[in-house]
Order: sequence, then C-alpha cells, then structure tokens
Amino acid sequence: MFYGGYYYFSVARISAEGVVLWSYNQLTPYIYSLIEINNRYFGLRYEGVSVEEGRVLIYDFGINFANEHPETPVLTIPTYRLLDDERVFPVIRTFDGCLVMAVSTPSGEVFKFDSNFNLLWSSNALSLDRIGIGKHPLIELDNGDILYCATVHEQPQHLALVRIDSNGNYVVNMDYTEPVPPSFRISAYPNPFSSEITIKTQGLPAIDSKLLIYNIRGQLLDTIELRDNTVNWTPRDMPSGIYILNLVGDGDILARKRISYIK
Repeated sequence: MFYGGYYYFSVARISAEGVVLWSYNQLTPYIYSLIEINNRYFGLRYEGVSVEEGRVLIYDFGINFANEHPETPVLTIPTYRLLDDERVFPVIRTFDGCLVMAVSTPSGEVFKFDSNFNLLWSSNALSLDRIGIGKHPLIELDNGDILYCATVHEQPQHLALVRIDSNGNYVVNMDYTEPVPPSFRISAYPNPFSSEITIKTQGLPAIDSKLLIYNIRGQLLDTIELRDNTVNWTPRDMPSGIYILNLVGDGDILARKRISYIK
C-alpha cells in the first residue's frame, strides 16, 4: 500500500490475510511511483528543469525502507517536459529480471534498466507531438516486446496502442495517427556508449539519405550522409547525455532512435 500527502508519503506491507507486516509514515522526499527489487525499495520523483526539459530522480529507500529519508538520488534521468504535468511513471519488472519505466512526455519515453538501475536502453517510440503514456500500464509479451497504451491529445482524444521490441526499437503504433513506416528502423550499439557508437539503418532509401543528430534541446549537432547501412559515430566536444538520431530520406523523417552518451 502506497499513499502520500503533499510533502511526504507513507507505505504499509500487508499479507494475503490482511495482516499489516510493517508500515512507515511521513517518509521523504515525496515520490510519485515506487518499485521493489529483492525487498529494496526505490522511489521515483519528477522535477521540471525548464519549459522543455525535466528529469526523473530515483531514490533508494533501502531494504524494507530502512533508509526512511534519502537525501540524494542514486540516479537522475533527463527527460522532456511532462505532458500536462502527468506525474505518472509506470514501472514493471521484466522476465529477464530488469526494469522498464515509462515517462509521460509528449513523445512517450521508455527506459530499461538492469536490477542495479544501470541504463540498458531508452526509447521515444512516438514521434507525433502531444502523445503521452499517461496512467496506462506497461505489458511485457512472451517474446520480450513491450506494449503500452498512449493517449493522443488531439481532438477528439483517442488511445494509441504502441509496441516496441526488447531492445527499445519501434515496432508499430496502432492508432489513427501517422506511424513511422515499419520498413525503416535504426539500431545502435553499444547503447549507452562512451566513445564510438555503431549505427545501423534498415530500409535505407536509394537517394538523399542522412542521419541528423540532435541534443535533447532539439539543436542539430551533426549530419551524416549515408551511403551504407552501417556507420560509426564519435561525439566531438559533447557532454554526457541523451541524443536523438533522425533517419531522413527524400525530405521525410523515416525513423528515430535515442542514444545515451556517457563520458
């Protein structure tokens, strides 16, 4: 059981018979979501940084909340600004013992971590503006693909069922909007990377193909003319952070991929 006030939250663990096993009151900092890993509890909190940027802070409350008031987050994840301040972060444990977390930003951001909260990949599968994950849960399929239901904030509002594979690559968006064509795809490894990253494209158009690399503020940093399906890229004088790859052909954006650079 998880409930909170404006500045703090409280938790209780209840057995199947309805017996309270333990409870803690007025824990801080206030968090919006909670995940348990081997009796160790982590809380997720969002903070807005600017008009366009935000971040998710992850706090370690220890085994059975032994650390009731952690002061410093163990991990900070930069994101886009939340869609309509929807402070909901669905988190699930996957079949392979990892964690998948979704953040309701306009493009619908999804992150996968190992059990120690090391980032394995990140994905913003939806390219259309004003789409967010909202309060809908994440679902893992038998093959490791992730499904989630997004809310399209156009009039009339409707839902979009989005599917990404176990590596964070866009598979399909089943809604009334224009999806990224499924014949085009970007893969990148290692991701996160610390020096050089290998980028592969699928369904490369015959002419006028390029990769545009942006930072999280939407500033164009580099352009790679594509003459093959595989290229290697090394950042120059760039800080650690999340960067966005756009595959462009014939003047259209064909696919997107997020990569994480760690110096």
